[in-house]
Amino acid sequence: MSKTSLDKSKIKFLLLEGVHQSAVDVLKAAGYTSIEYLTGSLPEAQLKEKIADAHFIGIRSRTQLTEEIFDHAKKLVAVGCFCIGTNQVDLNAARERGIAVFNAPFEIRGKKLGIVGYGSIGTQLSVLAEGLGMQVYFYDTVTKLPLGNATQVASLTELLGMSDIVTLHVPETAATQWMIGEKEIRAIKKGGILINAARGTVVELQALADAIKDKHLIGAAIDVFPVEPRSNDEEFESPLRGLDNVILTPHIGGSTAEAQANIGLEVAEKLVKYSDNGTSVSSVNFPEVALPAHPGKHRLLHIHENIPGVMSEINKVFAENGINISGQFLQTNEKVGYVVIDVDAEYSDLAQEKLQHINGTIRCRVLF
Repeated sequence: MSKTSLDKSKIKFLLLEGVHQSAVDVLKAAGYTSIEYLTGSLPEAQLKEKIADAHFIGIRSRTQLTEEIFDHAKKLVAVGCFCIGTNQVDLNAARERGIAVFNAPFEIRGKKLGIVGYGSIGTQLSVLAEGLGMQVYFYDTVTKLPLGNATQVASLTELLGMSDIVTLHVPETAATQWMIGEKEIRAIKKGGILINAARGTVVELQALADAIKDKHLIGAAIDVFPVEPRSNDEEFESPLRGLDNVILTPHIGGSTAEAQANIGLEVAEKLVKYSDNGTSVSSVNFPEVALPAHPGKHRLLHIHENIPGVMSEINKVFAENGINISGQFLQTNEKVGYVVIDVDAEYSDLAQEKLQHINGTIRCRVLF
C-alpha cells in the first residue's frame, strides 16, 4: 500500500489576506492541521521568510508572488489565488519550478439568478449567466420558451424568495410602476442582491435603502432612477446615496461612442430592410414577418386591425378580380395584422384600390 510523500500533519499551509474561513474549514476537514492564517498581506522580507517553509500558499490580490519570491519557496507545491485574477503571480516562474497555480474564475458558480422580465435583454442575460455557472430562473407575465437550462417560475414572489441575485428587465408601464416595493423587497431571499437597469419607476428606492441599512439585502446595483438630473449642474438626490454595498450608475451604457456606432448600424439596417422589402423582424410594436425576395412581382403591404374576417375579405378581392397571388405572408399580434402579398405587376394598382376599402384596414400601400 503506497504512502503519501509527507504526513498531512507536516504539510504546511500559509493563508494570507484573510481568505474566507471556509477555506480553513475545508483544509481541516481533509486532515491538514499545520495552517498559518493571517488577515493581511506581508512585507516582502517577511513573505520570503514565511514562504520558505510553506508547502501551499493561499493569497488574494495584494500579495505579489514574483520570481524572486519563488526563489525562496523551495518547498512550495501549489499556489491558491482566492480570487478571479492571477496577474499577481508570475505564472511562468511558478511553472518552471513545478508549482501549480489555482484560482476561482467562477466566483458565482451555482448562485441562483432571478430574472424579472424574459424579453430581449432578459433572454440574453440568461445565456450569459449560465455561461458563468449560475442557475437561472425567470418570471414573466406570459409563458416564454426558456433558453438553455433556464426555468420559468409561476409567480414573482416565488422568484424573489429563491434568488441570490434578482435583476429587473421590464418595460415602463402602468403594471410595472413600483412593482418592487417594500413587500417585494422583503420577499427577496435574505442576503440577496437587487439589480435594476430597467426603468427608474419600477423600484421604491426608500424601501430598498431601508433593506440595505438593516442588512436584509447585502447589496444593490441601480442604473435608473425615478428622478434623474437634467444636467451635470443639477445635484443627484437619492436615499441610496452614501450606503455601503450599493452601486449607483448613470443610465448611459448606450451613449458611448462604440455603442452609438453599433446602434446606428443595427437600427438603420432594420429600417432599410423594412423599406426595401417589408421585413419587420424585431419590431417592438408590429407583427414580425421575414420576407424573401420575389423578383418581377409587385409587393403590397396591408396593415389592418386584428379582427375576424379580414383575411377572407382580402382573398375575396383577389378571387373576384382574377388576380393571381404569387406569394402571401401573414403575421398578427394582439392588435394588428400585417399581410404581405406579391402579385403580377399589372394588377398591383387595382389590388391596392380594392384593399383600401376592406373593413379594418389601417394602411395599404404598394412597396415596389
